[in-house]
Amino acid sequence: MNVEQFLDRVSEAYYGKLGQRMADKTKDRIHWIAKNVSGQNILDVGCSQGLLSILLGREGKKVTGVDISKDSIDYANNALEQEMPSTQENVEFVADDFLTMEFKDATYDSLIITEVLEHFISSESIVEKAYDLMKSGGQLVITVPFGINDFPDHKRTLYVREIVEEISPYVHIDQVKFFGKWIGFVGTKRSSVSSEPPVISNDLIKRSEETFFTIERELIDKIERLKIQLENLKEKNTEVESEYAKVSERLIAEKEKMGDLNIKIKELQQALDFEHQITQIKQNDNEELNTLLEDLYNLRKEDKKTENILLILKDLINIQENNTKQHYDHFIQREDRNHTLVRELVEQRETFTQLNNENLENKRILLRQLEELTQVNKEIDRTLLQVNDEKAQMSKKLQETTQANEEMEKKLDRVEQEKTELSTQIGRLLETNNENQMMLAQVTGERKKLQLELEELNATNVTLHEDRDQLTQNNVLLNAKVEELKDNYLHLKEKESTQAERIVETASENRKLKEELASQLSEHENLLTIYKEKGLSAEIHQIKATSEDADHIASLTLEKNRLIDENLELKNDFYNTFNKQAKEIAALKKELYIELEEKGSLVNQLIELTREFKYLKKKYSNLKESKMGRMTIAYWGWKNKVLKRGN
Repeated sequence: MNVEQFLDRVSEAYYGKLGQRMADKTKDRIHWIAKNVSGQNILDVGCSQGLLSILLGREGKKVTGVDISKDSIDYANNALEQEMPSTQENVEFVADDFLTMEFKDATYDSLIITEVLEHFISSESIVEKAYDLMKSGGQLVITVPFGINDFPDHKRTLYVREIVEEISPYVHIDQVKFFGKWIGFVGTKRSSVSSEPPVISNDLIKRSEETFFTIERELIDKIERLKIQLENLKEKNTEVESEYAKVSERLIAEKEKMGDLNIKIKELQQALDFEHQITQIKQNDNEELNTLLEDLYNLRKEDKKTENILLILKDLINIQENNTKQHYDHFIQREDRNHTLVRELVEQRETFTQLNNENLENKRILLRQLEELTQVNKEIDRTLLQVNDEKAQMSKKLQETTQANEEMEKKLDRVEQEKTELSTQIGRLLETNNENQMMLAQVTGERKKLQLELEELNATNVTLHEDRDQLTQNNVLLNAKVEELKDNYLHLKEKESTQAERIVETASENRKLKEELASQLSEHENLLTIYKEKGLSAEIHQIKATSEDADHIASLTLEKNRLIDENLELKNDFYNTFNKQAKEIAALKKELYIELEEKGSLVNQLIELTREFKYLKKKYSNLKESKMGRMTIAYWGWKNKVLKRGN
């Protein structure tokens, strides 16, 4: 869509060509912009017909006006030619696109962007370029339509919040001015682009709400006026329809008269046809008479017949004259009647022509009134559609806010349910904590029992070590004696053949050895009894086996070592189990403390949400009862956001 198709007519509005009311509003806006411009070097972005640039040029400021519409720039240059030479030197107009236009190293004291941002989906590129073109501490003046404006090339509807969010990173907003359906911003250039979210004051929110109220009041008053006009037009329309019905009835009556006249015309036509037939008959009779006269003349010329022929001719002439007279009388009567009908027909035609002219005039009047009514109805329909659209948008915003409030209430209900569940869980956790403490006490008792058993095992282990040492010594002695016996046995066997005499001595020595072995066996049996009492039958068996075979001593040692290893494993298992239980108890305590802290945090959040809900509910209730009504409810979401940032 070409922007040049929709020319701004600000200059015509300023000079009253679009009505005095529009002129007053335009002057207020233009004069406010001019008053808030600072410095001498000015860039007017979207200068349109050049009105503001020329007004600033008259005051001695150097102004460059830029607009994408060539027709607007041509209009501005024509207007500039009517100014003083000094003003012409101060003002320059350029037909170009601000975003792609190169300004080289130029910077400006003030930038004016009037009714431009609403033509773009996003203002970021425009405001960013304006920021680059401003001097340090430069002034930015922006005006946009406030709220719904169904201009064909407008890409979006702007309110306070959106403009503030778009320009506040680049300028400090010094002033916000409401002009009915327009809004103006004045800002000073920041030293650097800010990333902090803007904070909108309650005063600005209040003023925007007051402006909404004023706009809504004007719309309602306009609707009432239009309703009154519509009623008046309906009455006029009823009158016109009644008049139209009367004229239609007259037309129907005239049509009936025309039908009667057509019937009379047909009768006259039939009479004329009859007269034509009579004339034809008369002409035929005249021709026959002429023929008879010619015959008579011929007869007279030839032989002058008798008087009988003359009598016959006279009779024929008399008959012809009578017929002619009758035809003439009838023709006279017909002609008189035709003249009467013709006069009536002429009069009827004149009357019909007059009525037809009146009908045409009435039709023209009715059509003109119908066109006026249609135009007014179209204007009313457009206005009503606009109002309905605005109401629909407000209703939509109200529904969205209502839905948001319902969702908030649902969330609060869920929070209440979660609070109840948390209370239940906290109770369960407390019960679990008591059970854990009881279990901890039981574990502590079992730990003490295990410590006692460990001490007993340690004592048993010491005893086992002592017994092991003693057994080791006995094994050494037994091994030595076995070796000695083996040596003796070999020695005796070697000397058996030669020392038979010493058999008795050897036998006695053997007996002695047997006695000693029996003594040792009794000692070992005593030891076995002791080990049986201590539940160490395996060692006793091994000790018993050592007397029979030296190889069993090694197995006894292995069994002893196995028992020692099992004892050590039991100790290690005990310590591992004890440490594991202690770690599990510590982990349970830690998890319990963390869970309790989380529950406490959730309870605090719940209290904060409850407080915010009461605050929002109070605000919502006050707003519903205020004069703004549904219009301002649409801003609740935004207002809550602002209040949270303010807090």
